[in-house]
Amino acid sequence: EGKLAVIENGVDLAGVDRTPATPRDEVPVPEGTPFLLTVARLHAQKGLDVLLEAAARLQRRPFRWVVAGEGREHDALASHSRRLGVHEVVRLAGFRADALGLMKACDVFVLPSRWEGLPIVLLEAMAAGRPVVATRVGGNTDLVVDGETGLLVPPDDPAALASAIERLLADPGLSARIASRGQTMVRDRYSVERMVGAHEELYDSLRNSRMAELT
Repeated sequence: EGKLAVIENGVDLAGVDRTPATPRDEVPVPEGTPFLLTVARLHAQKGLDVLLEAAARLQRRPFRWVVAGEGREHDALASHSRRLGVHEVVRLAGFRADALGLMKACDVFVLPSRWEGLPIVLLEAMAAGRPVVATRVGGNTDLVVDGETGLLVPPDDPAALASAIERLLADPGLSARIASRGQTMVRDRYSVERMVGAHEELYDSLRNSRMAELT
């Protein structure tokens, strides 16, 4: 235990701030249509099959859901999307160099992972002032206090995922409060400067401890 130290991830907040939001007509998302976003590798870990099943439950209201990322699950997800009848509202967009711009443009950021460490994309979305829905796994629970800095749902539960998204879309006040609290928390605790400083402090303490042993 005495040989372990935890240094949490950090994000470039200045980079987030200087990145413009991607115009919706470049996504494309029709004006006035709720824009959901997921940025993830197309891999079983990320629960994107659950995302598609949640999308099928949301179809009583108009929306667009963009999944930005590449991976070996693309063809399987595309087939599953067609089977569920959501291929016209869920877009597998592949790699997007403007992922941060998409985050700043979206209405809700969703991360339906089956397991996680401390995901950078969740930090970035929260730093960008977006309300988030994430699964109650791994480091997601360090970032998201349910109902305060985001909404948490069980993994592999498309009904709960759809319900949480509906809750944010139906309540702009709640969505705005969650986004603001999440943004403040990330900016207070998860800057890249803090992360680098923690590494420097650790290296200095190890060096000083070693030098003390040699003297």
